[in-house]
Amino acid sequence: MKKIILIIALSLLYLIVYSQDTIKVMSYNLLNYGNYTSYCTTSNNNVSEKNEYLKTIIDYALPDILGVVEISPEDTYIDGLKNNVLNQNGRNYYAKAPKSNYSGSSIINMLYYDSRKLTLSFWTSLATTYRDINIYTFYFKNDALENGDTVYLTCIVMHLKAGDTDADASDRATMAQTLMNFLNNSNQNTNYLVMGDFNLYSSSEGAYQQLTNFSNANIRFYDFINKYGDWSNNAYFSPYHSQSTHTTSDCFSGGGLDDRFDFILGNINTITGAKGFKYLADSYTTLGQDGQHFNKGLLDSPTNSTVPSDVLEALYGNSDHLPIIAKFIVDNTMSVNDYSLPIDYYLIDNKLYINFINPSYTDMSIKILDVQGRQVYTDQISSDIQQYILDMNNYNKGVYLIDIYNNTGFTSFKILNF
Repeated sequence: MKKIILIIALSLLYLIVYSQDTIKVMSYNLLNYGNYTSYCTTSNNNVSEKNEYLKTIIDYALPDILGVVEISPEDTYIDGLKNNVLNQNGRNYYAKAPKSNYSGSSIINMLYYDSRKLTLSFWTSLATTYRDINIYTFYFKNDALENGDTVYLTCIVMHLKAGDTDADASDRATMAQTLMNFLNNSNQNTNYLVMGDFNLYSSSEGAYQQLTNFSNANIRFYDFINKYGDWSNNAYFSPYHSQSTHTTSDCFSGGGLDDRFDFILGNINTITGAKGFKYLADSYTTLGQDGQHFNKGLLDSPTNSTVPSDVLEALYGNSDHLPIIAKFIVDNTMSVNDYSLPIDYYLIDNKLYINFINPSYTDMSIKILDVQGRQVYTDQISSDIQQYILDMNNYNKGVYLIDIYNNTGFTSFKILNF
């Protein structure tokens, strides 16, 4: 009897462990990657040299999701980062998300991800005066996907206006408000992460307050390390400062490590795990930060032993910012989330009927994915259509994920075609 109980207990433990995965998210300002200026040149910020630094950093960190800012919008560099850095040293699984540059900036945001674990389901971007805000929704590939169950995650990458004037702070607040208004109008109860270089000097700034004190609790963001106050040039916050790795200025900003500019924030669902994606306690890290280099360069004394010496030198050589890393637990037993577009649906005689309860003011797109994440169908749906019918006889038996979306939100659901 004891043996039977032990076997059952071990089996349950196996199922619990097997149904969870750990995801590492990294946010990094690459410092004018491929964007040559009068002060960032081929001599002091050469892409080939940066690639070698970045390979060392990626080899060490191995993020599943990498959000970057300050990369050239040219495909040569966007693809180059994927091919010459990420998919090196035996790796071939990193994919890039789509780019945008509606704001016409010389540097943009990008996101790269482990395509073995994640499938991009939806993306959009918001134009602002300075730089786009990029929004990407993924679902996780796992064994439960065969039963139509998965977890969704929306990653937002943004680079707020730099500068320490009141006007700069106002611009940052406006950019943050643009994001929060979009999320509020979308009204999705899902998992959100926002990451990037926010250029914030204090938690009292309008942009930070927009993000963390927004009226809609579902989309309000939380600081995983709960460190509030005046971050800039404040030794109390030295373990969390992410800029600058250098004390002198050329391409790199100077002044030493004395600013907390870089962040990963999450909404309430990432705190509670209510939607299958939960922050792993104490995993938030400023890579290479030992708390002993306030107003100093990263390589100055005392010796920094938080990372191997080659990684430390690569962090110093590549950028004036340090990467931010956070880890999350994915509960693969969670079901597919339902999102904001109000619809109902049913399957009769292998025909899928989709009814739009409230008319949409803009056209929609529909996409069908199989359990391997492959797109098997796509179409446009006019805003005046109240019912859309799909003949599922054209598809093999099995589970399919249906995505319906427009520029205000999207709905995802599963069907079993039999």
